[in-house]
Amino acid sequence: VLINNRRITQSNFQANTLFSDLKWQRDQWKAQFGLRWTTLNNRSNGTNYYNEWVPNWSASRDFILATNTMLTASYAGSWSITKSLSTGSFIPDNLNDRVSNAVGLSLLQRLTPKLYLQPSVRANYSICTDDLTGDREDTTYTFGVALNYYLNSQVAIRLFANHQKRHSTGLGIVDYNNVDAGVGFSL
Repeated sequence: VLINNRRITQSNFQANTLFSDLKWQRDQWKAQFGLRWTTLNNRSNGTNYYNEWVPNWSASRDFILATNTMLTASYAGSWSITKSLSTGSFIPDNLNDRVSNAVGLSLLQRLTPKLYLQPSVRANYSICTDDLTGDREDTTYTFGVALNYYLNSQVAIRLFANHQKRHSTGLGIVDYNNVDAGVGFSL
């Protein structure tokens, strides 16, 4: 890929991110406000080709349905303010600017004292504010399930699977389906 006549290797870049969050919790309610900054640098010659500032906010509420069952309803929003090196004078540097809003539900079911099942669903709607045609909207649906086993209070093993589907109205933006699964460990 060439950006301003500089070769950018698609899988050879360095990403740097700084973020800060303020969190509030009262009873079953949670709120969060944050700011994230990300920059992408070409590892071939060290030049910067993408920056974004992302103010973000979220709110959620837990509902205890039974002794071993909790439902969480959540909302998350963000505003991505971007600047990238364009490949031509007709493409704006802020082409990736967007506002996103997402809602989700997650169920946490304790199967045994150490084993938890967590299915979830999420819908995200994004409007690209500086799209060349002025009408790009992306809708992404995610369905997932995780099985967590806690070996002790500090170590857990996680099996997970997710299906994600995106539809975009943007010219030349490809719709996609993505399925991923894996195993994770946390300490």
